[in-house]
Amino acid sequence: MITSKLRKIIQELSTEHYFRLQFVETKARQLLEYSQGGAHLTFTPHGVSHISAVEQNYEWLITDQDLETFNASELFCLLCATFFHDALMIPRRLGDETAARAQHTQRANDFLIEHRDLIGLSIHEVDAISEVIRAHAVYDLTEINERVVLGNQIIDLRKLGACLSLADICHADSSRAPEVVFRQLDLNEESQYHWKRHLQISGITRQEDTILMSALTFSDQGSEAVSDYKDEIEQQLEIVRPYFDKVLRPIRRVELTDKRLESPLDQTLQFHTNTPALLKILIEGVYDREDVFVRELVQNSLDSCLLRRAKEQRRNVQYTPQILLTVFYEGDKCRAFRIDDNGIGMDLNDVRDTVLWIGNSISSRDDVITLLNQTVQKNLIATFGIGLLSCFKASNNILVRTCKENGTPLQFTLTGVADNVRPEKSTDTLVGTSLVVLIAPDKPAEIDPNDAIEYYFRQVKQVDLKVLGLEWDGNPEGRNREELFKMARTADLVPRTPYFVPDPSCIGVNLLGEDFSGSLWFDRDSVDTVVDYEGSVDILNEGIFVANEPTGDWFPDCTAFCDGVLNFSSKAITLPASRDRVIKNEVFRARRIELGEKSFALVDELVRLTHQDHSDRDYAALILSYIHSKLDDSLTDRFLRRLGSYRVKLFKQEDRESLDDLKATEPPIFIQYKKGTFVEDLTVIDGKQLYHKEDDLTELQAAMMAQEGQVVVSAVRSDVRKTASGSILEANLIIAFFEDAGVETVDLAEENVLENKYRSMPIPSSVRRIVGNTTKFVEVPGLPNKRGWKVGNEFWINLANPTMRKVYDVLQMEPLNVGNLRLITILFTVMSYRLDDAVQKIADWLGSNDD
Repeated sequence: MITSKLRKIIQELSTEHYFRLQFVETKARQLLEYSQGGAHLTFTPHGVSHISAVEQNYEWLITDQDLETFNASELFCLLCATFFHDALMIPRRLGDETAARAQHTQRANDFLIEHRDLIGLSIHEVDAISEVIRAHAVYDLTEINERVVLGNQIIDLRKLGACLSLADICHADSSRAPEVVFRQLDLNEESQYHWKRHLQISGITRQEDTILMSALTFSDQGSEAVSDYKDEIEQQLEIVRPYFDKVLRPIRRVELTDKRLESPLDQTLQFHTNTPALLKILIEGVYDREDVFVRELVQNSLDSCLLRRAKEQRRNVQYTPQILLTVFYEGDKCRAFRIDDNGIGMDLNDVRDTVLWIGNSISSRDDVITLLNQTVQKNLIATFGIGLLSCFKASNNILVRTCKENGTPLQFTLTGVADNVRPEKSTDTLVGTSLVVLIAPDKPAEIDPNDAIEYYFRQVKQVDLKVLGLEWDGNPEGRNREELFKMARTADLVPRTPYFVPDPSCIGVNLLGEDFSGSLWFDRDSVDTVVDYEGSVDILNEGIFVANEPTGDWFPDCTAFCDGVLNFSSKAITLPASRDRVIKNEVFRARRIELGEKSFALVDELVRLTHQDHSDRDYAALILSYIHSKLDDSLTDRFLRRLGSYRVKLFKQEDRESLDDLKATEPPIFIQYKKGTFVEDLTVIDGKQLYHKEDDLTELQAAMMAQEGQVVVSAVRSDVRKTASGSILEANLIIAFFEDAGVETVDLAEENVLENKYRSMPIPSSVRRIVGNTTKFVEVPGLPNKRGWKVGNEFWINLANPTMRKVYDVLQMEPLNVGNLRLITILFTVMSYRLDDAVQKIADWLGSNDD
């Protein structure tokens, strides 16, 4: 696991150096376990805790700007030198302590040369690392070589030595002298002085060009001791100053803030706990569901199987992980729940360090982290070390049987968090663990592990997970693991309801990230249903259900109408101890950004559907238009760029064209669609208002533009009024795409492009005087069923209509009968929607003396 900024950079620069560093560190830590041997018992620690603290000091000592100048080989050598700079203080034998301390830098060089094959270093790397180690103990950096070349990378040895020496001496706070150890040791006066000095220092860090120290002291002697240490840091700073003035960001001074506490009590006060009471609060407070123990036990088994899988993978041994859940019923009441796995198992140390150490999780152990990183590249689920406590919500009697490879099989019973545990040898020798939870009579009768299994384990596919139902026989622990696994191969297993998957009629996409998988979908229904629907997402962790949350919490608001499922790898999201929700921290916010990017796959799928048959194409177009109407500005550009292959219908044509193809045509591009419920005032007759839909005019304009050879796109619309701009219009989507591409468009439903544009076909002057100049005779072959249109202030007669063609032919005959001429005048007046005028003409005609 990456634990520092330096390691992250090494991993980014060189995967080879990163994994080699982990191997070298493993060997160094094994050596450092003996760092306090012999007379060194009274010295402040210089083992694993010290090298970890020195590495952490690089976080503030070396600025980000300086780190950019380090190459992978330099960072590798610096950290390797950190691991071994104090390791050879270990005496070879009793009585060698003084010499080991005085010669530890030279001994480090000798040790690394002699054992370089065991540690995994080349002779050239050893030479460079040894020089850096020597640099942390010299009084003049010019005593060591200035630089060497490893491969094709230059290693600035003095720069690395300056960093190590300053980071080393700045590990001076209370972590350098643990108080719990100080209280145990019987130290001489000089050692007490050094330990107390470190206990008084609160911390050390860097601010710009200054090293800041803080301390709490209780006496003049304490203040003097802390001041002496400040002087020691200043002396070391003088040695390395040339490199922190020229090569690295300068450090010019050391400042100490010493707060004097006027107190006669030279002691530290601590909390004391009533452990059983505290654990009872923890059990009752963390978990809501009574059956949560089923989830916690399966998670532990999953981790156990993962560890064994990693171990077997390292040995190139085939392994099939198995978990068997057995529910014992008496009638319809659950009496016991049992879980068996063939995972890594436990020995007595594991039981002591994990099962019986509340709050201690195996997932934090360095050897476990290294094993998983080098093999399966996955994390354990266990984090808090309290999962087993959940069993006490339902039981007062829990039997554990376990066996680790080459270990002694053991078993023990847990009856309460305050009770003693007495392990004994078990006869169950199959590697793995069995755990039986006897449901207490006073616990809720409705506890049903089968319901819990269905609720929690949605997509657990990393192991062979089976569920067995057996009748209660009073002896649920009677069979060993091997017998129960054999039974599961032949017995009738409890059928499990498949986890919900989208209906084939749904529209959806699969989502895949580095550490998660999932799906996002919505029902293929009316657009009205989609707009009104608020979707939700099932959040899973390693296939185990965590929570159901609104889709808008995880994805952009424009996809809130979708449902989904997201299955995250362990540690990919941050969960509380209860594991029933997701903590909305920086990790979550980063995930939401990533999922926003992934959700564009839904856009791609809808674009693909515009290539399909009529119903699919129009539905996809409207959904995309709705999504576009809900986008925020940060996503709009990326959304529009994905519409290139989106296909549109051309007016009165079967062919479809992609938006990218249409970009290459001669502008403008005309857009036609039905305005639907949008109407305009038509006329008033007998005091009543009549209305006229503009769709006829839009269709006419589209036909005339198409007749001229222009590109006319026919768009669809929905009557649902849910967006800020009104109905869901495909036209808005198409226009936005072309505007983004710099292509001119004309919305034929909003603009009149015909008025005063076309001349009328000829008619006799006598007819023209009667019908006026605003009446035009035109021919629109594409719309033969339309007799005429009101175009702004003009009235168009369609000569492609057979009836209107007959009227036109009659008008060409001269001289016209006066009665026919009057009838034609009234006909045109009615067709142009001037009904009051038509009524008046008829009244005038009837009242005249003419025939």
